[in-house]
Amino acid sequence: MSNPPMPPFLQSFGRDLLALVAGFLLPRIRRRAWWHACGQLRGLVPAAGGRLQLPPLERILVLPQQPFLPLGSLRDQILFPAAADASALGDGELRHLMEQVGLAALAERYPDLGQEEDWSRVLSGGEQQRLGFARLLLRRPALVILDEASGALDLPAEEALYGLLVAAGPTVVSVGHRPSLRAFHHWELALEGEGGWRLAPIMAPA
Repeated sequence: MSNPPMPPFLQSFGRDLLALVAGFLLPRIRRRAWWHACGQLRGLVPAAGGRLQLPPLERILVLPQQPFLPLGSLRDQILFPAAADASALGDGELRHLMEQVGLAALAERYPDLGQEEDWSRVLSGGEQQRLGFARLLLRRPALVILDEASGALDLPAEEALYGLLVAAGPTVVSVGHRPSLRAFHHWELALEGEGGWRLAPIMAPA
């Protein structure tokens, strides 16, 4: 069986995947300062060159291990960062989205989505990560970068949420340690220390 095609944005730059993506996602940081800072990480990001092809920044979404929860209502948490057309969604649609990502119990606890709480304290780590996936499904970005975004979830929940994400069709880049993540990707970039790296296709189980 032939290897799956490599996504365009992975072509030609191998070892600098994380540094290049971060550099393009942080337009307010001067490139020279960014590369100088990277150079201080001895052995992690050696000098290299290549070509990076990315969708427009508004079509890229990064989901960290702990999503940012702004002050506001539960509705605000789902819509953040609010798209121009997202605010027109009704509560019924938002509740359906919450059910999809496993937050039906939260919707029952808070029948009024306009209620305001200190959500970073009210929600568990797992609920916060499910909320992050709800944002991804709502925004439908072209490129998603997940940094340990399912680490607080059990494996069945991770499988269900990644399944929803993959079905939505974006290019998915995950940073993580769980071997279970390989099931949702075609390529693996392993940083092996001392400047070493390995980029290889992930073969489906026989």
